[in-house]
Order: sequence, then C-alpha cells, then structure tokens
Amino acid sequence: MALESYCAACTYMKEEEYYGKYWCEQKGEYRLACDSKCYSFCEAYSRSNYSRENMYNYSRNSSGSGCYLTTIMCHLLGYDDNNYYLNTLRSFRDNVMQTNPNYLPLLLTYDVVGPVISQKLAEDQDGKQIANTFFNNYIAKAVRLLKKLNMEQLLTYILL
Repeated sequence: MALESYCAACTYMKEEEYYGKYWCEQKGEYRLACDSKCYSFCEAYSRSNYSRENMYNYSRNSSGSGCYLTTIMCHLLGYDDNNYYLNTLRSFRDNVMQTNPNYLPLLLTYDVVGPVISQKLAEDQDGKQIANTFFNNYIAKAVRLLKKLNMEQLLTYILL
C-alpha cells in the first residue's frame, strides 16, 4: 500500500492517537491518518511503513470519521469505503479542487464543518433516513453530473 498520499506519511502527523485521529501540528487539530494529504503536507522524514500502515488502518477502522460523506455512505448506509461514489468525489476533490488555490476556502470550510455534521448524523436516531435522503438528492446526483460534465464545469455549476 502506497501511503505517501495520506496524512500517515506527513511529518506534522504525531503518533498520539485520540479516537482514531492523530494530532496534526500544522493544522492544530486531530485528523484521520487515512485523510488525503493537504497543502501543508511535509515528509521531511519517513516513518516506518509498519507505523504508517498501522496509523492508516486504525483511522480507517475507527468509528469516528470526520467526513460526513463517509459517515453517510459507510457508517449509515453500509457501503465499503472504497466505493464508486466516494472514489468519484475524492477524485474530484484531489484532482480539481486541491490543485486550484481558489477552492482552498471551500476545502477548509469542509474541514471545519464536516466533522460536526458527521458526528451529529452518527448520533441522530433518524440518521439512516437522513443519509438515504442526502444520498439520493445530492451524492448520487453530483456523481452523475461528474460523469456527464467535466470536473471544472461541475465546480462552476456548484458554485453558481
């Protein structure tokens, strides 16, 4: 497994675990070791593969995802983390949004708001019903649009 693209390989990620998350010195917050690397990513030294893989796997198996899309898809609807919808959305984030500094404010907002939404969904007694509604009205439609339009067109469409 190539972990160079994930927080587990980052110099700023400390091996102090807290509910499946690890402290990021650069962002000043707990993050999942299985999060995709961000603009602050630094690999000045390389952790052992064993250590990085353990951090990555522990975060993936933790019940406390900071991503509400992952909470909806995996924890509430039972999809595997490596599914078509999440992979399509991640590709959009990684290949379009993270490569353009104009979208940094939107990504940073998601990093702040996403974990709050995720936790509230996980705690809500109607979480599964909310997840189904959100999946049908937003996630599935966004993925269909991604496949129909090119990614830049979709981002322009979303931000109108």
